[in-house]
Amino acid sequence: MAGDGEDGGERVRLFVGQVPRSMAEEDILAVVRAAARADDATVIRDRATGASRGCCFVVCSSREEADKAIAAYHNKCTLPGASRAMQVKYADGELERLAAEQKLFIGMLPRDVKENEVSALFSQYGNIRQLKVLRSPQKTRKAAACAILEFGSKEHARAAIEALNGTRVVFNGSSATLVVKLADTEREKQARKAQKAQAQPSKPLRFYLFPQLLSISGAPQMSFLPPYNVLDYKVPGHYGHTKNPLALYSTMYPHVNQGNLLQGLNTNIFPGTDPKISNLIQSAGYIQPPYPDLSGLHYPVSYAGALVGDTPQYFSDGKVNIPNSHSNHASSAANTKIGSKIEGPPRANLFVYDIPQEYGDEDLANLFQEFGRILSTKVFIDRATGVSKCFGFVSYDTPASAQAAIRRMNGSQIGGKMLKVQLKRET
Repeated sequence: MAGDGEDGGERVRLFVGQVPRSMAEEDILAVVRAAARADDATVIRDRATGASRGCCFVVCSSREEADKAIAAYHNKCTLPGASRAMQVKYADGELERLAAEQKLFIGMLPRDVKENEVSALFSQYGNIRQLKVLRSPQKTRKAAACAILEFGSKEHARAAIEALNGTRVVFNGSSATLVVKLADTEREKQARKAQKAQAQPSKPLRFYLFPQLLSISGAPQMSFLPPYNVLDYKVPGHYGHTKNPLALYSTMYPHVNQGNLLQGLNTNIFPGTDPKISNLIQSAGYIQPPYPDLSGLHYPVSYAGALVGDTPQYFSDGKVNIPNSHSNHASSAANTKIGSKIEGPPRANLFVYDIPQEYGDEDLANLFQEFGRILSTKVFIDRATGVSKCFGFVSYDTPASAQAAIRRMNGSQIGGKMLKVQLKRET
């Protein structure tokens, strides 16, 4: 793999075809160096015989030099002893590798920004190879623009990110807080699409909860009626309208340990619950028992006890209280202000970008909590679309924790993306 050139530029590997089998590495370098700076050449040889296969790799000192070699030799020069013109092009994967380190995504631009304004701002950090401004439709609630910009080297791209990301800039009278980060590669985009395709679509709670309760309790099918009591049993006791209809059923079968009936319920199958569902549970008193009156019973035979038995462990004050996969993390990060902007002392606040799009504030806290006490975490969300902007802040109580997080997390692969973690610019 190509690395840094002698002049600090990015070394680029080219594939050269239609090379006479008699030519050695020194001969090939001499030819290429007539048009561009080349550092190394490797002839591709047959593993069994060691003979040249008529092609080689050439490493140029920069992308500019590689372009010079391609322009000078590709399909334009036939070497002595060869039957066709030389084939000079980027080796497989080189363009993708270069783009991943040199191409930037610039977000939160004013919609009316012009390309020359963006170019003037970023050109001070290096040579711009390509720039394209993308604008949102005018019909959207929040008109905005973004840009894709490619530098000539990764050093220029890094310098622009460090200098401009999160800074407030004025374009022709319109101010904007820029989001500057490495653009996603095609491989990262495909990986994200695959992850979304593999994710199971979530269903409402009613699809999971009631079938399980019925199957566990062995109860017959029930039908919920309008919000008034229509029980028709003529037995001793109080029916009709009641403030707490569930209380009528909670003592139907005192000899049955109704709490055990819910032990088979899988409470981790739904990540979130509509409050209307819990209200539906609490209104379970309005049911129609299918059995006739039995002599000697103060209440009719009912199956609702299985539905309401020990429900306080799951429902309280109309809210669902179900353990989830984050419960262990929540206890260790009890003092963390999720979604807030509380800052720590100087050099204890981190800027994190290339966060996976599905991550929220709590996920970010769980990811960084092992390095020290977190004061706050915040993932920024686009107000117009409700989609994560893939960057956020983490604030620790000590600079040492922030440095430990940078050493461990910067450059780590999370959800198909490479995290970029650095100290937040102090204002």
